[in-house]
Amino acid sequence: MNKICPFGSDKNACDETCALYIAPDDINETVRNKLASLGVLSRDEGICSYKHIALCMGRNIFSQSK
Repeated sequence: MNKICPFGSDKNACDETCALYIAPDDINETVRNKLASLGVLSRDEGICSYKHIALCMGRNIFSQSK
């Protein structure tokens, strides 16, 4: 079963038409390079802000667990 974003169109991919889409050009170059080195963001493709928040919270939970 494919998940469909409730904020985007009927497509599964997040693109420029969605309000939650973060384009690589909208991010500072230093931040973009750090996110790309971690594998969170591609330097050429954008990311959904929900996905970005989920990845950040997952890392936060992981770093606080012992």
